[in-house]
Amino acid sequence: MLNVSLLEYDPSRRIRIIEYLRGNTGFFQLVRPGIAYSMEHLEIAYERAERAMENNLGVRDPGILFLMFLTGESQASSAIACGGLRDTDSRALAIYTEIQELEKFLGSFPEFSLSRSTGLPAVDPGKDSLIFPRMNSVDLKLYAKSSRAKRNIS
Repeated sequence: MLNVSLLEYDPSRRIRIIEYLRGNTGFFQLVRPGIAYSMEHLEIAYERAERAMENNLGVRDPGILFLMFLTGESQASSAIACGGLRDTDSRALAIYTEIQELEKFLGSFPEFSLSRSTGLPAVDPGKDSLIFPRMNSVDLKLYAKSSRAKRNIS
C-alpha cells in the first residue's frame, strides 16, 4: 500500500538526495506536488513500475520507473524534468510503502518537515483520464525497447 506525505523544506539549501534515493532499499520517492492527480494515479503508477521491474524492461531504478509512469513520459530524463524536484521547490510529495522509509528520510534530512496537508488535490476524474493513456504509451515503449534489446542479444 502506498502512503503520501507532503514535506516542506528551504529551497535555498542545496540538498543531495539522489544518492540517498538510489541507495534506499525500500520504496521512497520524492515528486513535485501537483504532478499526482489522485491516489489512484499514484497507485497505478506504482503497480506498473513494479511490473516493469519484475519483467526487467531495461530501467533498473524503481523510482525512475515510477516517475515515468506517474508523468506519462517514456524517457527517464523527461520524467525527471516533469515530475522531479526543482531547485526552487519548497514542497515535495513523499511517496512510500512503509512509514519507516519516511522516518528514515526525515532523520537523514532534517531540513525537511511534515506539512499538515496531504498535498493531493481533490479527485479530478478528468485529469486521471488524461494520464492513464499516457501510462499505456510508456508501457508499450518499454516493452518494445526490451523486445528489441532481447532480439539483438540472441
